[in-house]
Amino acid sequence: MMLRTDVANMRQRGDTIIEVLLAVAVFSMIAIGTIVVMNQGSASAQRALEITQVKEQINTQADLLRALAQDNLAERGKNSFNPTWKSITDQNDTGSITVGDQCPTTFSNVFALNPRTIQKVNTIRSIELNTAATPPYAKIVNTGATTADSYGIWIEKQTAQQIPSVPDAFDFYIKACWYSAGSSVPMTLQTTVRLYNA
Repeated sequence: MMLRTDVANMRQRGDTIIEVLLAVAVFSMIAIGTIVVMNQGSASAQRALEITQVKEQINTQADLLRALAQDNLAERGKNSFNPTWKSITDQNDTGSITVGDQCPTTFSNVFALNPRTIQKVNTIRSIELNTAATPPYAKIVNTGATTADSYGIWIEKQTAQQIPSVPDAFDFYIKACWYSAGSSVPMTLQTTVRLYNA
């Protein structure tokens, strides 16, 4: 009788291997789910930060265009003109650069403005996927005291339809393209500014 009691007590003391494996499997699923949610939250926060930074860059470009147009108005009153504004408005209209599943790698007849000097930037470069050589998001990078390069931000100029007795108007499409962390699909932002050559 004592032997039967010892055997019964042994069965009640420990968990079976199946119960242990089930507990480990449940814990693993919960841990993996938590890590996935944390990674998604981190990636979402990173994208939001990048969008905010790029919006600031685009707004700066729009403000610089407006400042050039205003300065040109002031210079016209002195029978002069702003040379940067003139070079922008005299250049040929840009064909629209569309963004598909890759950021554009070649740019023609587009420009960007250096925030320090309000002059055209030296070079417009693409942000390429999976390279450490480019910034993490679209922005203007100062390369010297008066020089800058644009990475993934460019401005396209289109002359608006001319109307008699109305000053010439120009539509400036300020565009940005970059790859967010962990994404192979490009992120894009765009705004349009219409300015008059009064």
